[in-house]
Amino acid sequence: MKDLHLHNSPTSRRQFLQTSGAFALGFVGLHLLVGCQNFTAQAKDRFGPLISDPKEIMDLPENFSYKVISRMGDRMDDGFYVPGAADGMATFSGPQGETILIRNHEVNPDANPTMGALGENNGNYIRE
Repeated sequence: MKDLHLHNSPTSRRQFLQTSGAFALGFVGLHLLVGCQNFTAQAKDRFGPLISDPKEIMDLPENFSYKVISRMGDRMDDGFYVPGAADGMATFSGPQGETILIRNHEVNPDANPTMGALGENNGNYIRE
């Protein structure tokens, strides 16, 4: 991949067309996303109405289920704590049939020192 320089070099016609094309393609995707206004109605028609969860964690259609695998503050196998503010995750195949779960957390220790993997006020941080 070539280095991109942000100094006063003229943009070639090819670069301009590639960038413009990518930008326009993004708006096509946005249009398709916004065009799905009936998504909730379609999901309800396909799976049925949501049933209220007595534990107030997640409402799901009938015959759907969930399992809580960890909560913020639970101790993990590595000795750290499950951080708060999870906002995305993915799974990967691991050795011997294991599944590796990776979660991203939007943690700001300055804003809330209790939400990090090192415990309250980073109390599990060990300096050597």
